[in-house]
Amino acid sequence: FEFRRNWSNLFAMNRLSALFAMVGSLWIAPLFAQVSLSSELIDVTDEGARYRVYAEVPEGALVQTLYADGSNPLSLASDDGIFQADGEAVLIEGDDADAVDSWFTIGLPAGNNGLATTGGVSWTAGLAAFEAGEAFSVTDAFGGAFYLLPSSNQGAEVEGQVLLGQFVSTSSVTLSLNLQWKTAPGQPSQYAQGLSIELSPSTGCTDATALNYNEDAIQDDGSCVWEEAAFDGLSYEVSQQATAQYPPTYRIYALMSNPNESVVSWYGLVDSPLSLTSSTDFFQSASGAATHPGAGDLSEAYFRDSWVTVGDTNSAYVLGLDVASFEAGEALTSDTAFGGAVAVTPGDPQSFPNAQGKVLLAQVTTAGEVNLTTNLKFRLADGESVDEFGLSLTIPASGLAGCTDEDACNYAAGASADDGSCTYPDAQGNCDGNCTSDADGDGVCDADEIPGCTDPQAPNFLPQATDDDGSCLSQDDSVDPVDGFLGLVQEATPDNTSDLMVHRVYAQFDGAGYEVLAMFGTGEAPLKLEADAGFIQDPLAGPLATDLPAVGAAPTDSWLTLGGDGPGTVDLYTVGIDFDAFENGGNLMVDAGEGGAIFIIPGSQPAAVSGADGRVLLAQLASPGTVNVTLNLKVATPGGATPEIMDLQLVVPAFVPGCTDAMACNFSANATLDDGSCTYIDGPCETCEDGQIHSNDADGDGVCDADETDGCTDAEACNYNPNATEDDGSCEYLTCEGCTDAEACNYDMSASIDNGSCTYAEEGLDCQGACLNDADGDGICDENEIAGCTDTTACNYDPTATDDDGNCTFVDGVCETCVDGVIVDNDADHDGVCNADETEGCTDTLACNYNDLPTLDSDNSQCVYAEACEVCSGATDGSGTVIDDPNAPHGCTYEVACNYDPAACVEDGSCEFAEPGRDCYGLCIWDFNGDGVCDEPGSGGCTYPSALNYDETAPYDDGTCEFRTGNCAFDNNEDGEVDVIDLLDMLVALGTYCD
Repeated sequence: FEFRRNWSNLFAMNRLSALFAMVGSLWIAPLFAQVSLSSELIDVTDEGARYRVYAEVPEGALVQTLYADGSNPLSLASDDGIFQADGEAVLIEGDDADAVDSWFTIGLPAGNNGLATTGGVSWTAGLAAFEAGEAFSVTDAFGGAFYLLPSSNQGAEVEGQVLLGQFVSTSSVTLSLNLQWKTAPGQPSQYAQGLSIELSPSTGCTDATALNYNEDAIQDDGSCVWEEAAFDGLSYEVSQQATAQYPPTYRIYALMSNPNESVVSWYGLVDSPLSLTSSTDFFQSASGAATHPGAGDLSEAYFRDSWVTVGDTNSAYVLGLDVASFEAGEALTSDTAFGGAVAVTPGDPQSFPNAQGKVLLAQVTTAGEVNLTTNLKFRLADGESVDEFGLSLTIPASGLAGCTDEDACNYAAGASADDGSCTYPDAQGNCDGNCTSDADGDGVCDADEIPGCTDPQAPNFLPQATDDDGSCLSQDDSVDPVDGFLGLVQEATPDNTSDLMVHRVYAQFDGAGYEVLAMFGTGEAPLKLEADAGFIQDPLAGPLATDLPAVGAAPTDSWLTLGGDGPGTVDLYTVGIDFDAFENGGNLMVDAGEGGAIFIIPGSQPAAVSGADGRVLLAQLASPGTVNVTLNLKVATPGGATPEIMDLQLVVPAFVPGCTDAMACNFSANATLDDGSCTYIDGPCETCEDGQIHSNDADGDGVCDADETDGCTDAEACNYNPNATEDDGSCEYLTCEGCTDAEACNYDMSASIDNGSCTYAEEGLDCQGACLNDADGDGICDENEIAGCTDTTACNYDPTATDDDGNCTFVDGVCETCVDGVIVDNDADHDGVCNADETEGCTDTLACNYNDLPTLDSDNSQCVYAEACEVCSGATDGSGTVIDDPNAPHGCTYEVACNYDPAACVEDGSCEFAEPGRDCYGLCIWDFNGDGVCDEPGSGGCTYPSALNYDETAPYDDGTCEFRTGNCAFDNNEDGEVDVIDLLDMLVALGTYCD
C-alpha cells in the first residue's frame, strides 16, 4: 500500500466502490478462472457443529475482499441461530482460531489479523445481528465488506484454499457471499458473485450410553441401540446439605444405561433380605410418610423426609417391610418369613431412567453411616425380567455441619458438611468492616486506593486520586501547547516480579472526551522506546495489547496500544513499523523514511477516548532497568480540533525493590517499589539499629532486660519476692514427697517433692486401659483402625483391614479377572466377547469384504467398496473383492464431446465434437465485443481512450491498457512528500459523508 493514495478522498465516496478502489483495481478481468466454496466439519461440541468455509481458488491466487452490494447480497442464516463466544464478527488479533466461536476472516493469519470491515446502515445492523448469534443479511444498495489492505498477503491461497470463516450451530447453515480476488499479486482484480453453500449437520445416535453412539452427530435420527440388562449398580448423591436444623439428605439411585429398560422393584427374600439402616436415627417429618409424597410437593416432606419409592413419583407401593420402625427413625427391613418389596406397576413412566441414567429408589436424611442391602428386578425392552441379587451401598457418616468454604470469614476447619452459614469479606477484603490492609494509614483500604497526582497546583491534578503516585507535572512540564493535554504519565502495576518492574504509560488530559487517533514517528520526529536493560516479552503475546493470548494472560509482557489492554478491547491498525527487535527484547525505533504509526478508525473505539480520569493508555513496559520514551500523538479534542502533539518524552524509573515507608526500621531511600519487606518497632523494649530491630526482652515477659529483678517469683514459696521479675531458682518450700506431674495417673497434688513414682496411661488409652477414641465400638482404637475392603470374596480384599471403607470391587463373571487386587476387563469393546475370542475384519454390510463372523468393533478402515462400473464378488466371510461390472453401459466417455454420456463406463467410439472455435450449438466461443462475429484470440488491444496505449482499431479490450502514475496528488499538507502525517489527516476525515 502506498501512502501516496488520497485516503481522505477515497473514504469521502458514498459507495462501496471506494473500498474496492483502495484494495485493488476496479477493472474487471475476464473470468477465465473459477472460484467456488467448500466446507469442513472441524468437530461437534455442546454448542453445535463447528464448520469452516473456504474459497477454492487457482494456484497462486489471493482473496482481497468479501462483500455485499445492491445487486449481490451477503447472507448467513440458521434455524437455531449461530453460536457466538465473544460477540465479535471477525477473528480478532491474537484470538485462538481453534476455539469454539463464529467469525469471518480472509485467510488464517500466522500473526496479526489484518482484516478490516466497513459498510452502510444495513451492514452495521447485519454485523450486530451476527454478533448476537442471529442471521446476517445485507441487501441494500450501499452494502459493506470485510477487506485486506493491498500490501497484505494474508489472503493468499494455501493448497488451493483461502479460509473465509468459521460458524458454529446446532442446525443447518446457509451462506451466500461475493468475493474480490486476484489470480496472482499484481494482477487485476476479479469478482466471484453469488457464491453459496449449505452446511448440514451430521445425524446419528447422540446418546453416549448407546452402543452405536456417534460423537460427530448433532441431530439424533432414532437409530440408538443399547446393551441389554444394562444395570450399572447403586449410587447416591447429596440432595440437601446439612443445616442447623437438619442433617444432610441423600438420594439413592439405581443406575441404568439403557433408556428402554426400567426398574420394577427392589426387594428382600428370606435368604437375601432387604435392609436400610443408619448408625444414627433417620429424620422423619411429621407431615411425611414412608413413601414418596409426590413430585409436586414443595414441603419438608419432599425435600427432607426419609422415604422409599421407584422413580420420582408417589405411584410405588410397599409390602412386607417394617414401615412402622422406619417411620420411627429406625431401620427399614423386610419380613424374615415372607420377604418384602418396594414396587411399581411394570411400564410405569417413572420407573425408566432419567436423562442422567438414574432411577430414584429412596431419600434418607441422617448424620450417620447408611447401609443398604437389597435385590433388584428390572424389566428389559422386550418385556422379560432380570434380577440382580446381593446389592449393597454404603454412605459414610457426615460428621459435623458448618461452613466448609476456606475463603469465608467463618470457615470451620472441622466441618465435613456445609450448613449454608458461610459469610464472606466485604469489597475491601475484610470480615469485620475495618481495613486489615491500609499501608499509608490514610483511612482508605489498600484495595480502594486510586493512584494519581494529588497536588491541586499540578496541571495533571486528579481530584479522585487518594494515593499520590509521583506523576504530578509542574507548570513547565508541558511540551506541547495543545489545550487540555497535560503530558505523559506512568505508574507501576501490581504485576511486578522479584527482578523487574511493570509500568503503564498514559496520555494525561484535563478531563473526558479526548480521542487518541494515532501514535507515530517520522524521520524528523521519531518514536523510540529504549530500555537500558532490555524489554521483557511474553513468547505467547505480540507487540500490541490486542495480540495477548487472553485478557490479563501476559501480565509481564511489553506492548503498545491506544486505550485497550487486551483482545477485544480495541481495534488497532499499524503501518510502517518493524516490531521484530522489540519483540526480541530490544528497543523500538521508528525514525526513518516516511515513518510509521499505530492508529484507529476515528469515532469507532471508545477505549481510545479519555474518561473522567483524563487518561488514555498508550503502553505497558516490563523491564528491570530504566526506560526512555519518545513519541508523537494525533488527537481529536472535544471541540473538534485534530492537533499533532510532537516530541513527547518520559523516563520510566528502573526497578529497585525495597521498603519505601520512611517510618519503617529498614526504610530504603533508593527503593522505587515496595516489596513488602518493611519492619516496624511494635514492642515496648524494641529498638532500631542499622535497619535491624532488637527486642531487648530475652525472656519475652514484657519486662525489658535492663529492668529485670532476680528473685523467687512463686507466691507459694517461703521466700517469695513480690518485686522479682526473673525467677533465679532460689525458692524454698516445706517438703512432701510423691508424684508431682498433673498429667500422671497417680498425680499427688499435695506433694512438693517428686519421688519418681509417676505412672502414665499408654498412648490412646486412659488410665484404666480403655480406648480414648473408638467411634465404632469394636475395641480397636480409632488411630489403630485400618480402612480397606473386608469382604473375602472381593478382588481387592485386604486381610489387614479392620474397618470396611465401602470400596470393595468384584469381577462380573464374564470376561473380567482379578490380578493382584485389580480387576482386568478383558473385553475392550464391551461387546460380550472376550478379547482372546475376538476376530478383526470389515463390519460394513455394504463393503465387498464384509465379514459376517463376530468381529471387533472397528472404524472399518479395512473395508473395500465397489465404485462406479464395479461390483462385489458376493462373498460374506471377509474374502470378497471388487470386480468389473460385466453389464456396465457403453457410450461416449470423453467429457469434451457434445454427446458425452456420464453414465457410460466403456468407450464405444461414438463421440461427436464441435467445430474449432465454436461450441456444440455452432455458436462462437470467442466473440469479445458481442457483435456476432467470431474473434481471433490475440487480436485485441487497449480500448480505453484515456490510456497511454489506446488502440482505436482494436476489436475488443485485452487488458493491456497502461495509465499515467507517479503524481503527488495525495500530499495533503503540501510539504513536498507523502508520509504518515498525510495518513493521519485522512483518518480525521474517515466516515464523513459528502454533499
